[in-house]
Amino acid sequence: MNCLKINILVVLFVCSIRLVQAQTAEDSLLNSLQSSTESTERVRYTFKSTRIINLHSNEMAGVGALVFRIAHRFSDVSGGLYDLFGLDGANIRFALEYGISDRIMVGLGRNNFLKTGDALVKVALLRQTKGERNFPFSATFVSTTALITQKASDPTRKLSLANRFSYTNQLVLARKFSEGFSFALVPSWVHENTVPLASDINDIFALGMGGRIKLNKRVSLNGEYIFRMPSEAANIQYYANSFSLGFDIETGGHVFQLHFTNSAGMTENRFIAFTDSRWFGPKDVTVNGLTQNLQQNIFFGFNITRDFALRR
Repeated sequence: MNCLKINILVVLFVCSIRLVQAQTAEDSLLNSLQSSTESTERVRYTFKSTRIINLHSNEMAGVGALVFRIAHRFSDVSGGLYDLFGLDGANIRFALEYGISDRIMVGLGRNNFLKTGDALVKVALLRQTKGERNFPFSATFVSTTALITQKASDPTRKLSLANRFSYTNQLVLARKFSEGFSFALVPSWVHENTVPLASDINDIFALGMGGRIKLNKRVSLNGEYIFRMPSEAANIQYYANSFSLGFDIETGGHVFQLHFTNSAGMTENRFIAFTDSRWFGPKDVTVNGLTQNLQQNIFFGFNITRDFALRR
């Protein structure tokens, strides 16, 4: 459980530093405002949701707001009409996200894929501002923990609780370039406590990127791509980079996200590290004499969020 302890220490350290910095920045800003008629305005609504599609955005749950998130990833669309283009089967994730303050958000989720539970802490470190003081981008730290509770397919293989954990740490660097365009870079580190093969690596590094193009007041086109750092390890070669494309539709208190993706998993450890499908054509991958086929599978999915104000 050493990695869990390290993750907890990292989160506590970042939160404490952020609170001190926030107070210092607030005092400095108040002093500045007293000596100037100009104001500094925070840039808001870089994205419409706390997620771009799969990746986290820089957006946070409102202070005292409880966000209920429902996510579906249907089966592969190649099943055609017989499977109603994948709608006959689905992976489902339910999650609750709560805004402790305007800079700290926490969340809990449950995904029926591998019966995975997850928890997250999200901290706004820096914010994009304009006016008297311009700051060009926002920086948000995200730490997630996932626990697989599904029984092992091999009954003789005993997995301890520690073996079932994985951890992901991310830094979301986002900028709203205009009212119509936003972009984010998301460097990520995934740690798996247990990997299938001795030749696999436990730590996977990736660079995610996502963007939003506003089509009208309520609709935007969103896309994201996650590039995993190359390695000769089997658990890098046997999997693909995640690519997703879709639309955000805002309707008052709801945000509907409709998209196509090659990632069936909805927790960070799955869609970053273990996407086993490709958008274009199958591919045979051979590592140490073992061959695995990456199939061409595309999944339709959606995310729905609903905000509930628990306190003003």
